[in-house]
Amino acid sequence: MKFFGLISNNAHNKSSKGISNLHIESLTVLCGALNNLLTLVNTLFMSVPKSQVESICRNQYPPRPCGGGWYLIDSKRCAKYVKLSKTYQRAEVIQTPAPVPTLGGHLVSMHNKDDYSNVLCLALRTTNDRKVFWTGAYYSYAWRDRSPFNFNRWFVGQPDKLVDRCVQMNYGDWGSWDNTKCWSKKFFVCARAI
Repeated sequence: MKFFGLISNNAHNKSSKGISNLHIESLTVLCGALNNLLTLVNTLFMSVPKSQVESICRNQYPPRPCGGGWYLIDSKRCAKYVKLSKTYQRAEVIQTPAPVPTLGGHLVSMHNKDDYSNVLCLALRTTNDRKVFWTGAYYSYAWRDRSPFNFNRWFVGQPDKLVDRCVQMNYGDWGSWDNTKCWSKKFFVCARAI
């Protein structure tokens, strides 16, 4: 059997098996190093200028107010960017003037490019910055509103650590997602049915 050009045969003696294993281990290390290099290259060339994001938001995802600082993100939901630094758990239950569940909402879920773009543009219009904020994604990944986790925009190399279980947006580049510690404090976006 050939493996990356190396010949492996069960009839080889112990020393040739050792050499084959050494080659396989070397290839594994080489593939890992190549993957790290590609991740770095992707990161360096992935950045999108703020002006381009602003243009897309202005031309393709203009604000559609629902009233009270809420904006339409799809045909059935409005979202609000909340400029209060809260832990993930507190963001899910606190919102000015009332808890998000009281208003019939949760931290925002995104199920397609349009949901995602509307949330990104809402954040840009509210902060005029690429500040990270909480989304409704958490743990192994699910949405707080219990809708299907059928869309993502992970930053290169993410999600990474199993202990970092809550998802922030705008990490590393415009709109990119990252899993992080739930106890850190961030602004957040809530969504509710209309």
